[in-house]
Amino acid sequence: MTTAYSFCGNCTHVCENQSDIVIVDKSYNYGLQDTCSGGNSHTPTAIRGVPPNTPTANKKIIKYDTGIVFDERNEVENRRIRIIKLMLYIIDYLVDDDAIFIDADVGIPNVKVYADKKTNKSFCIPAVNKDSPFQEIIRFCHSTNLYIKDVELLRQYLYKYINMKAYTSIPVDIYINLVLNTVGVSVPGTWHYIDGKKYSLDNVLGIGIVRVG
Repeated sequence: MTTAYSFCGNCTHVCENQSDIVIVDKSYNYGLQDTCSGGNSHTPTAIRGVPPNTPTANKKIIKYDTGIVFDERNEVENRRIRIIKLMLYIIDYLVDDDAIFIDADVGIPNVKVYADKKTNKSFCIPAVNKDSPFQEIIRFCHSTNLYIKDVELLRQYLYKYINMKAYTSIPVDIYINLVLNTVGVSVPGTWHYIDGKKYSLDNVLGIGIVRVG
């Protein structure tokens, strides 16, 4: 069965989502709970390198060090590099075939039914329209909430992103969606925490227009 992965950074809400395994960055993380409670009732286990199907805890926590500490002046680029390193760790050490990626502050109901090995998918989420002076919440379909049917191609593009230093000019989520030609999928009930408030895709009407450059 396809495994769902989250990675963080900001781990405040990761216990609420549908991930099976969570990769926590040792160099920069906050908000990780000792125990997960609520709708999923998962209990995290601080273990490293555990195969996805090991029957230890429902939600496994793996600690990995990207080596990228918080630096306010360079945080935009640093965040992009962290995301790439965490995704590459998952691909290089935990995944053999297909995979689902869910942001730590996002939840996607019944996400595994979309793991069909036919198309690369990008799950639409509520997000702030950063190009608008009104900063309204829109339906954004080019994030790092993904179903990847074959991670090998993604691996190649992620290394290319790093080697070309594309992180200096192109957001990593936009890059991945463009190079993999993902298909946008809107799943009813999808939620996203934005500035501490939980927004549901069911209440978002607009669709964001992606601008590159």
